[in-house]
Amino acid sequence: MTFPKKTKTFFMTLSLVFVLGLASCDGDPIITDTTTDPTTTDPTTGSSTDTTIPDDGKYRVTGPYMKGKEAKEVYNAYLGQSIGTLNSSASQSATDVRHLANLIDGLVMNDEYGVLQRQLASSGWVNDDKDEFRFTIKDDVAWYKHDGEQYVNVDKQGNRAPQFVTADDFLHSAEIILNYANDSEVAYMVTLFVDGAWEYYCYTQMLSLIKDQNMNYAGINWRLLKSASNDAKAEALMILIEFESGSSDIAYIDGDDLANIANFSRVGIIADGQEITYRLNQPAHFFPTILTYAPFYPINRAFYKDIGKAKFGTSKENTIYNGPFLCTEWSDNKVQYTRNENYYDIGKVHVKTVNYTIASDTITYADMREAFEAGTVDGFTVAREDAVGWEQYITGPNNTGTIQDPYSTLVNSRELDTIDYTWHFTLNVERDEDLSVQPNTIMAADADKFPNAIRNTNKALKLKEVRRLVLDAINFEVYNESNEATAEDIHQYQLNTFVPKGYVVDENGKDYNDYYYEEYAAQKGYDTVEEVKDLIGPQTITGVNYTQTQVTQMYNDAQSAVAKYNAANSGDPITLPIIIEHAGLAGYASEQYKYENAWIEDFNIRANGRALEEDDWTFIRMYNNLEANSSDKSSKNAYGAYYTLITWGWIGDYADPLTYMNCYKTNGDMSLFSGTREARDNYYLDGDNLVKDADGLLGRYDALVNSAKEIYNSDALRYEEFAKAEYELINNAYIVKPHSMYSQGWAVSVSRAIGYQSPTAPYGLAGYRLTGLWVLVDPPTGEERVAARDLHDANKAAALAETGSYNFIGSDDEE
Repeated sequence: MTFPKKTKTFFMTLSLVFVLGLASCDGDPIITDTTTDPTTTDPTTGSSTDTTIPDDGKYRVTGPYMKGKEAKEVYNAYLGQSIGTLNSSASQSATDVRHLANLIDGLVMNDEYGVLQRQLASSGWVNDDKDEFRFTIKDDVAWYKHDGEQYVNVDKQGNRAPQFVTADDFLHSAEIILNYANDSEVAYMVTLFVDGAWEYYCYTQMLSLIKDQNMNYAGINWRLLKSASNDAKAEALMILIEFESGSSDIAYIDGDDLANIANFSRVGIIADGQEITYRLNQPAHFFPTILTYAPFYPINRAFYKDIGKAKFGTSKENTIYNGPFLCTEWSDNKVQYTRNENYYDIGKVHVKTVNYTIASDTITYADMREAFEAGTVDGFTVAREDAVGWEQYITGPNNTGTIQDPYSTLVNSRELDTIDYTWHFTLNVERDEDLSVQPNTIMAADADKFPNAIRNTNKALKLKEVRRLVLDAINFEVYNESNEATAEDIHQYQLNTFVPKGYVVDENGKDYNDYYYEEYAAQKGYDTVEEVKDLIGPQTITGVNYTQTQVTQMYNDAQSAVAKYNAANSGDPITLPIIIEHAGLAGYASEQYKYENAWIEDFNIRANGRALEEDDWTFIRMYNNLEANSSDKSSKNAYGAYYTLITWGWIGDYADPLTYMNCYKTNGDMSLFSGTREARDNYYLDGDNLVKDADGLLGRYDALVNSAKEIYNSDALRYEEFAKAEYELINNAYIVKPHSMYSQGWAVSVSRAIGYQSPTAPYGLAGYRLTGLWVLVDPPTGEERVAARDLHDANKAAALAETGSYNFIGSDDEE
């Protein structure tokens, strides 16, 4: 990849919970495990009334939640996709990092209440300015191979050195990630915060550009720099850093500095024995929350060298472990973990074996229920699409049960209000025009029908009015019908903000979303925040779903903008129709076909003001890409940005709105997928005139995000500025449109798993951790679930009152 951006995103198929995508930092291409209770993903508590455990030799739950119930040591579930890599320095896909969360420990991790605790760190310290963090690592935490044997490095002289986790492992991970030649997807997470990281990354990129004799990147002919002086290279390096980072505040570099840049000594990560220090480029009190994510996990230097860069993390044998589980099987059909019997905190690992079966593209809700009833998996989502299961578990034979009061006592029925991926439409405003690299698209498959269509659409999407028509003519009354299999209300998953409710609160306990609502009210002329919540709060489409009259006005505006553009560019006009290729899953997922075709055909009618015939070449037309007839082809199209419109999902990496807002900055984390890795033109109607925006497409948005980043002494002021940026992104730039979060509203499932003692957080990898998980022999009743949730909520409130969200400062020796 040209840029070290995360693909924490993923697109989905609604025929199964959510399947397929990029990741966390992404929505990952997994069948999301809804068998555990997402409202309490941390299982440290249980029943509050049972105080004794029968001494019958059976394996039984300990701890406050459902204490004494018989448990089993094996957990079985589905995944939508197997592992791609276990190289923590390479991948951002949730498909991969969900496994790393169970195989590798980092410095800190959230507990069952979301409180950030020390993990491998035995002590933690932060300076008063919150721009330097220091951790001491536990002694004698060994590195293990997949078979449970400690890894011993043997040098050429035959000397044996058993390997333990040290500060150098964290330093080594950063060295790999920040080397441009290693093509890391997660480098952005280090460059964004660590002092000197952009400098080193761009230095290694400069070496590649010179080696490749690149003649025009960032406006520089790198070929000429091969034999240039160090001072000339230093000047070029500063230009490259500004180009890549988007910041003009670049430290001066002269030729004499290059040696120290090259040896990594100017990067703000210092390893000294068991002590690792991070020096930041600006204050960030939330920085430790990012340490829960894979780019800040350790990589043992000796093992990496022994295995080699090309093989590291490519198989269970080529991966090294220090966490609660070892990967003991990894194939296209199955992934298996086995408990690390030498794990330093083994008392929290209640499951000895985890078996993930890779589900086929054709699996149904009925298949998953039947697998549960056969004992093959330990949980399933109850869905209307499975008529037999719906009657058996929800309505009952007399049709008297409801989602809120189901017929079967085994159903876990609850109203969810938790945080996962923000699903959103993304427009690609500058799609690659080379058809040879995107064969599995309609543009390539039917090139004669769509001559120069990509270039034409790219031109059209320079117009704000056209972008708005594409996004706002989508009818959520039709689009949300795809939720009917699992939703009580088809709109219960609707989300209209990019940062979800409850993600972060300021120092006064005010939710960030309230700042967005206030900004929306100010911009739109509403008197109260409550009015705005009624319009665009979660689970409502009132303020984001437009009438045909409103859409017709958008159509008229778009037509006018195109006509005025063409009048000014008669030699290279926008031709009609404007073709929008949607990268859906209908090409291989049969259930998606009917849903996607329904809302796309509805869009075509609304956006043009009338029904269209097959060959009706009108103003704008959306086509569903049916050429991607496998999940692999769909993934390649998604990762390559070979589409005009797509749905991505995003979940935060750390506890700050920046983790969302940085996505769609120019050259931001998701800019590959929106075509905005570089500045793009923007035209808009101003009365009777079409105006070229002096700030470009994202100029104002970039400035607002950068302004918010600089505010670090008050979260309240910081969040207020981020809310202005979010408003600009959604309501003015028109390159994204949030639409769904699948952990909202009523949900019904049946499961043997109880996760009340497992780590939980709205960011990072805590939600994937299986420590604390219990799996019962017999599934608990819904009533028992309610009691457990109530107890967990009370325990969480007490824990937060005592420690707050952060509890990593201090030392194990003091406790």
